Amino acid sequence: MSPHRGIIHTNNAKKTGGATIQDVARESGLSVGTVSRYLNGYKLRSANSIRIAQAIEQLDYRENFIAKGMKTRRTYTIGIAVSAHDEFQVQVIRTLERRLYAKGYTLVICDFEDDLKTLESKLNFFLNRYVDGLVIIPIPRSAASFTPYRERKIPVIFYDVVITGFNTDSVSCDHLNGSRQGAEYLLAMGHRRIGYLGGPAKQNSSASERRKGFELALRNANIPETPGHILDGTWDKESGYANAMKLLTSADPPTALLAANYRLGIGALLAIKKLGLRIPEDVSLVSFDDVDAFEIYQPGITCIKQPVVQIADVIADLMIERLSGKPVDRYQHISLPSELIVRESVRNLLEA
Repeated sequence: MSPHRGIIHTNNAKKTGGATIQDVARESGLSVGTVSRYLNGYKLRSANSIRIAQAIEQLDYRENFIAKGMKTRRTYTIGIAVSAHDEFQVQVIRTLERRLYAKGYTLVICDFEDDLKTLESKLNFFLNRYVDGLVIIPIPRSAASFTPYRERKIPVIFYDVVITGFNTDSVSCDHLNGSRQGAEYLLAMGHRRIGYLGGPAKQNSSASERRKGFELALRNANIPETPGHILDGTWDKESGYANAMKLLTSADPPTALLAANYRLGIGALLAIKKLGLRIPEDVSLVSFDDVDAFEIYQPGITCIKQPVVQIADVIADLMIERLSGKPVDRYQHISLPSELIVRESVRNLLEA
């Protein structure tokens, strides 16, 4: 008799592929139900988790998500549509990926480059891949684009945007009070001629709120708006550069600038350098968003810091709750406070 006859499986032999959940159960000495709970993210006794993890590695087990999706009507993927892969949005996505991966979900990320036609194409792409949920970061304006998601009961969460006519969960920074706080700091340092570099306020809710916050700070301080000192544009550094150049070369230039996002702030820095001006001696600067460039720049740039990790955590918690299948009593609209990070880019005119 061959010495191998009758031997079905050995715990020390690694399979070359095709292992099943039943194989993992046999290898670990636990039930299929226990292994299934582990694979679906449930917390088990530490010893059982270790045994299952070792069995998975030994067998080179790969979960069949296609078969799993057919059975559960889930693909365990979340679509993320971003307007641009800038530094701030990458921070949000990184935290989201970590939180959702821990729950068994994989992110599929598409960049729609601030273009609504491209966004429509990417939304269709997600629908055809049967994503379980969708996060938009930010800036769509049309509610009709999301009707198919509502019909399929796919949860949609907006970050940093509000769309009239489509009620769903949304998470954002408190844009109005963040911008107000930045303007109030400049006012407290004695500045009265303050230029504002804004985003597309007529098309984007966060840009609109940030402009309102700036205007509110001036009204509260009984400071009249200087004609031509509030300039809206796009969210990119080219807009920040062009509008900063316009303000700083005007007949009545501002003593300080407030930029509505970090790309506009970087554009302002380029304009200030081009004109040979000094920060803060010739012009002061405050910008929305705390990015590495502002901390490294000399002098350091005072900024309005958004709670990036908290924003991503709240989005993840909302998505996990919606995917649990619990009925939606009401949608949540969560606004998180920002923080003023004071560095050296603002001159105190009261001490001049």
